[in-house]
Parts: sequence; C-alpha cells; structure tokens
Amino acid sequence: MTIINLALPFFGLIFIGFFSGKLMPIKKTGLAWLNFFIVYIALPPMLFRLIAKSPFENLVNWPYILGTTLSTYTVFLIVFIAATTFGRAGVSRAAMQASAASYGNVGYMGIPLMLAVFGEEAVIPATLILCFDSLLQFIIVPLLQAIGGHVRGGWPSTLKRIVVNVLLNPFILATGLGFIASWYQYAPPPAIDNMLRYMGNAAPACALFALGVTVALQPFRHIGWDLPFVTAAKLILHPVIVLITLLIMGGFSQTWIQVAVLMAALPTAANVFVMASHYDSYLDGTSSAILFNTLISLGTISVLLFILTTGRLPMSF
Repeated sequence: MTIINLALPFFGLIFIGFFSGKLMPIKKTGLAWLNFFIVYIALPPMLFRLIAKSPFENLVNWPYILGTTLSTYTVFLIVFIAATTFGRAGVSRAAMQASAASYGNVGYMGIPLMLAVFGEEAVIPATLILCFDSLLQFIIVPLLQAIGGHVRGGWPSTLKRIVVNVLLNPFILATGLGFIASWYQYAPPPAIDNMLRYMGNAAPACALFALGVTVALQPFRHIGWDLPFVTAAKLILHPVIVLITLLIMGGFSQTWIQVAVLMAALPTAANVFVMASHYDSYLDGTSSAILFNTLISLGTISVLLFILTTGRLPMSF
C-alpha cells in the first residue's frame, strides 16, 4: 500500500500527460511555454527556497559530490568505450550513447520524486546531483563533439558554449543563490517568499505532466542492439555503481545514499535529445531511448521504491 501511495500520484501525473499528448491534436511546439515556465519560473524558486533554509554545513558535502559524480562519469566512460570498441561508433555518436546512459531526468522527474518519497530532507542531495550531473553533460559532451568534428567554429565556439551553458543554467543559478542565502541566513521578505512559494508549488505537477506529454510526442523508430544496452546501463548499472561507490567511501546517511541510488535509476533526460538534435548525432537512438527508458522505468523504479521502503537496500558490505 505504501508503494501505491507513493507511486500512483507520481506516475499518475506522467500518465495523464502521456495520454493527453496522444489524444489531443496539439503540436509539440505547444510545450515550449510550459517547459519555459517549469525550467525558468517554477523549479528554480523551489530549489532556492529549500536550499536557502538548509544549514550551510549540509550543503558543502564534497565527498558526496565526488562519489555521485564519479559514478556518473564511470557509466559514461563504460558506455563510451563499449560503443567505440564493440559498436564501432564514431566519437560523436558514442558520446550521445554515453550521455543517454548516464544523464537521468534529474530535474523534471528527480526533484518531484525525491520530495514525494523522502520529503524536504532529500532536496540537498538531490540538488547536488542535479547540478553536477548537468555539469557533466555541459562540459564533456560538447568537448567530445568538437573532437568528433560536429561543432561549427571549432574549439572557441565549444568553450564559449560550455561557459554559457554552465553560467546561465537556471538550476545552477538557483542553487548558487540558495547557497549564498544559507551562508548569510537570509530570508526574503514575506511577500517575495510567498510568491516564490507559489511558483515552486506548481513545479512538481507541471514537470511530471510535461514529461508525460514529451514522452508521448517522442518518436520511436527502431530497436537496435544499443537500445537495450543503454537502457540497462541507465536503469540498472548506474544505481548499482552509485551504491557501491558511496558504501565504499562511507560516512553518508541512509537517506542521502537512498536519494543517490534513486536519482541514478531515473530514465534518460529529454535534454539528451536536445543535444543530439543540436549536434545532429544519434537522433533516432536518443529519441527511442527516452521513450523506452521512461516506460521501462515505471517498473524498475516501482521495484526500487519497494526495496527502499522495506529497508532491503544494503547499507554496508
């Protein structure tokens, strides 16, 4: 019953969005303003408020950042090597395959799910993972695309794009401002705080609905050898590596470990398709991976939620 209470509202909103996308004859461009609202208006205030009122010493957890980010890099590297060695893919295509296998839907799906399962105490570890996993994509993917010859303007253009993507990312900006507010113990005036709260409260439902619509409108063209491999790496290998890494490092609370494992088990982010479109590389594969991973994750995440809520996740070797 606990799993149903946790999973049904969460996945229910995704299904509502999915069926809306299938039933309503609205073009995909109709999502643009909703996505803008979620990414720039709703989620950043929610992250800022939750981080700003957290003790600063809990925010600067570099071992946790190192462990979770290293795990994501490891999955990226494993898939990249496998794609170039066994799949004989070029650098550009292999980079997008590795991105699809390591970059989960940590924004739209991750933050709302962590709040639903663990409450506000999960926001700090989830946000740290969100920011540093995003940095991985903003840095390593453009660099590999430049090596693969898929970037116009060469290295200057690549470096400029990396800097802009990092500095202007709304989640990273909101997190940075939240860190500053926590350090100075700053609280916005009640009127401003209420407005930020109203915007933040809209984020989870809107994000899950938009995710469902996005999946519904995502084309599914074929299943190649790489799709099951990418799916297994994202939904199974990634959380396993995260769990092993954090247990080896030690010193983390049970909740922070569980958050890291659940965040790693999330399906491929829609941003991967955006990057694939920008570099015109592995378009069919990323599109299929997003749809396939998201549908499969309904089962894998439900199983993982059962493991977490019943205390079956190992906390030591």
